[in-house]
Amino acid sequence: MKELAQLRRLVAERQNDILAAVAADLGRHNMEGFLGEVGTTMAELDHTMANLKTWMASESVSTPLTVQPGRSYIVKQPKGVALIISPWN
Repeated sequence: MKELAQLRRLVAERQNDILAAVAADLGRHNMEGFLGEVGTTMAELDHTMANLKTWMASESVSTPLTVQPGRSYIVKQPKGVALIISPWN
């Protein structure tokens, strides 16, 4: 969660640099660049931070008769870090 908050802060702090790069690369006006790049990224980060605990919560599932009176849960754990680069058309 801390890393997401840091990323959001970085995007907010470097907003002008990002908009300048978008304008230079794609010829977009600052408002269009903000709505299409910076604003959506910050909104996605906010959404992820608001829902991350719910997404990562353990989920109770039925326990097979052979292991009762035990309890069964699906425990969601990160497997590592992935970098995904793809077009967004």
